[in-house]
Amino acid sequence: MSYITKEINGKEYTFDVATLNIKLVTYGGFYGTDIRVDVKVKCNNNEDEFSVELCYPMGDAYDYYSEMDYSDLAEIFGEPAEEIESDFSAWYDKHSDKLEKDYVNLFIDEYFWEEEEPFQEMVLDELLSDKSDNKDELITLIVSDADEITTIETDEDFMYIPDFMDDETTDEEFENILEYRKGYPCDSWGALKDYESFKIIVNKYARFEVEMYLSKYAACNYEVGVGWGNIFEYANEMLSKFLSREDIKTIKDLKDYLANNENRILLED
Repeated sequence: MSYITKEINGKEYTFDVATLNIKLVTYGGFYGTDIRVDVKVKCNNNEDEFSVELCYPMGDAYDYYSEMDYSDLAEIFGEPAEEIESDFSAWYDKHSDKLEKDYVNLFIDEYFWEEEEPFQEMVLDELLSDKSDNKDELITLIVSDADEITTIETDEDFMYIPDFMDDETTDEEFENILEYRKGYPCDSWGALKDYESFKIIVNKYARFEVEMYLSKYAACNYEVGVGWGNIFEYANEMLSKFLSREDIKTIKDLKDYLANNENRILLED
């Protein structure tokens, strides 16, 4: 068990990391061996279990065994030392699966379990890296309802607005159109995604799935035109205004608002 401090979004958090299991995935010798590590992580009175694969330069099993006393190898495998010594390469190839597995387990016992803290920090760094599939789940451990909201943004780059304004719309038509338009996430190529909710990221770590609506006046001001538009920056600006308008200061305030408003956010300019 190790206590590791990391700074995230300008604030320090202490992670309690305990290794649960380490298994060999693929032996790669000097160029890197893939291992699967299961850990339990605690932070901010929350805890969860995670798995991560690491590629670690463990050295070469062939070199390790070639430097051993052949009589020791003979005793382990019940074969004559002379046979091992006469053609070590052939003997190694014959027993390579067991030798490599034993070598990895020995390496793990000596360097990962005995020197636990450096290894666990390496695992935590891997879990926190942008390429990690576990990053979102791990980061949620640090969320506290009392945290003051400093940043809020949508995880999407594009939004689709089915009903839209154009330059031909008269004032009368404008007043009669729907008051709010629902926004749908779409990817950078303009293709509508297969879900209707947006992922809102608060303080760069807390994530909320919400429905978002754009007021017709905001849509008109942005000149959505034919309906497809990159309104990412505009939406983020209106999200900040939403916090101010609803007097939302902490994560708990936001949770309460979403609970009382069917998980919907209205973006107004």
